[in-house]
Amino acid sequence: MNVLRLFGTDGIRGEVCINNEQSNLLELKNLYNNRIITPLVMAIIGYSVGRVLRKSNLTHETRNDVEYEPFVVIGWDRRPSNQALVIALSVGLKKSGCKVCWAGEIPTPGLQYCVLTSNFDAGFMITASHNPYTDSGVKLFDENGYKSMPNIEDIISELAWNSSKENVLSLDEIKTFIPDTKIDGLTLYKASLLPRLKDIQDIIGGKVTQYGEIYSKNTEFYIDSSGGSATEWLTNMLRELGLNAFEVSNKNMPINQSCGAGDFSPTSSWKWEDFIKENHEHVLLKKISEIIIKNNQESPWEIGQIIGAALDGDGDRCLLFEVTNDGMKIVNGDQITDEILRAAYSMPVTEEWEVACTIEADMGLTASMQRFSSGITILETAVGDRWLSNSLRTNLGSGKFLEGDTQPKCIGCEDSGHIVMPVRHPQLKNKWSLVGDGIMTLLSVISARVVINNDKNNILPEYEKGWKKRISVKGTDRSKWNGKNELSKLVIQKTEKILGSQITNLKIESIYGENNLLLIKSKLNNNPISIGIRNSGTEAKTSISVRSAPNIDSDNIQKLNLLIEKISHILRLYLCN
Repeated sequence: MNVLRLFGTDGIRGEVCINNEQSNLLELKNLYNNRIITPLVMAIIGYSVGRVLRKSNLTHETRNDVEYEPFVVIGWDRRPSNQALVIALSVGLKKSGCKVCWAGEIPTPGLQYCVLTSNFDAGFMITASHNPYTDSGVKLFDENGYKSMPNIEDIISELAWNSSKENVLSLDEIKTFIPDTKIDGLTLYKASLLPRLKDIQDIIGGKVTQYGEIYSKNTEFYIDSSGGSATEWLTNMLRELGLNAFEVSNKNMPINQSCGAGDFSPTSSWKWEDFIKENHEHVLLKKISEIIIKNNQESPWEIGQIIGAALDGDGDRCLLFEVTNDGMKIVNGDQITDEILRAAYSMPVTEEWEVACTIEADMGLTASMQRFSSGITILETAVGDRWLSNSLRTNLGSGKFLEGDTQPKCIGCEDSGHIVMPVRHPQLKNKWSLVGDGIMTLLSVISARVVINNDKNNILPEYEKGWKKRISVKGTDRSKWNGKNELSKLVIQKTEKILGSQITNLKIESIYGENNLLLIKSKLNNNPISIGIRNSGTEAKTSISVRSAPNIDSDNIQKLNLLIEKISHILRLYLCN
C-alpha cells in the first residue's frame, strides 16, 4: 500500500497545538511533515479507526454484521493538552459509529488491562510516553491487548487522508462530549498487580518482601514515577511489600520534566567523586547526590544494592540504579532480562524459555544463552515493544494468546527498559496476553535479586557485557534516509574504509518491521560487530547504534568510535537542513 504513514514506532506522537484552525487536510499534512498534533487531527484519527472497527477488528478479521457498534476504551496520562485530545478522539470515534468508554488517568499497561477486562474492541492511550509534556499522541491496542501493527496502521492512515480531503469533521463538533460510560481503570489496574507479582514469583522463586533482609545499611529505595499516574500510590504499595520506598517526583511539576526514565542512556554510569561535583537537574540524581554529600561524600549503600528506579511518564518501562565499587550505574533492560532468567533457571525448569531482543540488545547477552541448561530460543526483532510482543506471540501461540496454567516462560527485552512479559487474561482461563509494564519490571527484578543474593551457589554467572554506543542525529529530514539509497551505500563504503582489512564477513541484513534500517553485521578482528542506522519513529532524528561482542580491544573500540563520528557527520551533512 503506497500511503503516507501517520504512525511511528509506537503510535502517533508529536507536539500539541490546541488553537490550530486549519482545514482537515492541512492539519494532517502538518502532522506528517512537522509532527504537530491538534484536536482536529485526533478526531480524524478516531473517525478513521472507528471506520475500520465497523468492518473488522484490528487484527483485520472481517465482520459480517454491518450494524456492529464497536465498543472502545480511552485512557490518558497527565499532560496539559490531553483532555482536549481525549474529547476530540471521542468525537471522531462516536461519529464513525463507536460506543466510547473513558478509563481516566492511567498507565499504558493499565489501559491494556482494561481492554482485556471488559472485552473492548480497541483501546486508545493518549500519551507521548517519555517525550516532553508539550507532546502527546495516541497508542492503539487491539481487542487482544496488543499494540497495532503497520498493516492496520496503513489502512487507518489511508482512511485519515481521505477523510481529511472530504472535511468530514469540523472544530465545531469538538466542543463538549459525554462518553457512553466510564470505568475506574486505575483501580482495575492496581488490583491486577499483586496477582501478577505472584505469577512471576512462582516461576522465578524470590519474593519482594525478602529484599530488605539482604542489606544491613541504608535501605531507602527511591522511586521516580515521572510525575505520572503512579506518583501518588506506588510507594505505598511498595512499602506494603517491605520496600522502604520514597517518591522523588511529584504532580506539581510537568510530567517527564527533570524526571523519569527518558533522560537516561541505558549505558550510563557515574563515579561518586565526579557525580557530586555536578549540578543535577534530574530529581532522582539530585536526591542521590544530596544523600552522598550529607554522608561526608561517602556512599551509604552496599555494592550491588539497587537504590532507585525510574519509570517513564506512561509507566511502561523502567530503569534501575545500582551501586558499584566507586559509583553507580544504570541497570538496563539487557541486565534486567538476564537477572530474571538467572533466577528462573535456579528453579526446576522443564520448558525452554523464549527471549525476544531488539537489534539494539547487548551482543554479550544474546551470545551467552548457552549458559542455561534447557536452552533458550533467541528472537531478534525491530525496535519497539510491539515487535517483541508480536515475535513472542507468533512463535509461542496462535497469534492471539499464549496458553498455560502458569505464566508462560518468555520475555521481551529492550535496553531502554521496555520489558515485555505475559499478563493473565482476566476473562479467559489459561490465556495470556503480553505487555510492557514498568512497575512489573521493577517488582520482577527485585524478586530475581532476592534469589540471586540468597542462592549464590546455585546461580549461573551474569553475562559478559559487550561494547555498544548509540547516538542520535537530531533535526534530520527522515524522508532522505531509507536504509537502501545512495546515502546508505556511502555509509557502507565509509565503514569498509575506516575498519579496513580487519573487517570480514560483511553482510547487510533486514529485520521485519524496520523499513528504513541499514543493518551491517560483520566481524572486526574475528569479533562480531553490528552497525544499525534507522530513523526514529517518534522524532525528527536518525539513530546510529554500534555494538560489539565481548572482548573487543581498545584499538578496535577507538576505530568504532571514529566510525560513529564519521557516520554522524555524513548524516548531518545530507539529512539536516
